Amino acid sequence: MIRLQAGTRIEKTLFGQLHDGRRIDRYRVSNKTGAWIDVSSLGATLLTINIPDRDGKISDVILGFDNPNQYMSDNSYFGGIIGRFANRISNGKVSIHGKYFNLSINDGPHSLHGGKVGFDKRVWESRIVRLESSELLELTLCSPHGDQGYPGNLRVKCSICFDDQNRLTIDYSAETDMTTIINLTHHPYFNLNGQGAGHVRDHYLLIPANFYLPVDDELIPTGAILEASGSMDFRKPKTLDEGLNSDDPQLLFAGGYDHNWVLNNPTFNPGLHLAAKLYSKNTGRALTIKTDQPGIQFYSGNSLSGSIKGKNDVFYQRHAGLALETQHFPDSPNQPGFPSTLLFPGKIYRTRTEWHFDPDVYSNSH
Repeated sequence: MIRLQAGTRIEKTLFGQLHDGRRIDRYRVSNKTGAWIDVSSLGATLLTINIPDRDGKISDVILGFDNPNQYMSDNSYFGGIIGRFANRISNGKVSIHGKYFNLSINDGPHSLHGGKVGFDKRVWESRIVRLESSELLELTLCSPHGDQGYPGNLRVKCSICFDDQNRLTIDYSAETDMTTIINLTHHPYFNLNGQGAGHVRDHYLLIPANFYLPVDDELIPTGAILEASGSMDFRKPKTLDEGLNSDDPQLLFAGGYDHNWVLNNPTFNPGLHLAAKLYSKNTGRALTIKTDQPGIQFYSGNSLSGSIKGKNDVFYQRHAGLALETQHFPDSPNQPGFPSTLLFPGKIYRTRTEWHFDPDVYSNSH
């Protein structure tokens, strides 16, 4: 269980009601620096992340909506938890112990982010857990056997905190009564200039990965693991513009970036390892991501078309935000060369990701 800094405070308010009358709560987690985040009981969704720039000005740096019904009707996954299985599963089919399961299809012939009604579209049980001198936000969900085609009754817990160092920590755990597959993550779209402040093509990105997973024209991994070179190499920080202007066929398939990188040597470094660094020269805001997962999916907001009205009536244009999703590899159940995503009865799935927001970490680097 996470223990928060003494300066952290959680307040519960009404976010809104769904069309069917269900109440959706908003939890504001604030710290002594004046920064805060908002989390919804719908989809354990990160609604806002409000952090300072180099001058101390606080702005919201993730895309999203102003009411819960917009989250229910849109398929951009703004800020939501992704499950049971993040990313794509080819043809929506998996074999477990020789038995095939047909999953919910929602991305052409494939299953994406848990199917038509993924965990981001569920109302989670939520509560504030008060410890000795701190508080913890805990969200739980029971996913029944057959949910979106997945086997096993799965109980999931997500714990979220935001400490006085502006570090947002998410802990996931899950248990099943039948062998199943699982791959959880969150899907915020970051814009360190501020949500609604234009595109992110000027952001500097670093991903410490020597290899990435190439995809076919339907964005399914080919099974190969290739060296990260050219537009796919982020081992040294570079702007998104440098890559997005490339004629690399991989980027043409996706209309930008929508790929998974193999993080360097995670299995030999127990605990958290560096997954990515993101920096805006305009504001001085920087994000450092650490995880215990083997991969990270970088999505450059290619499908944002200007027709989605987000927070404060801002229309989100292409590349208005980018997602950096720590996870296991896409289509792992159908790729024998990828790490296993099986969860067995009697075992506990656990994973942690940290996002550390620091306006000074790159101030002298660019």
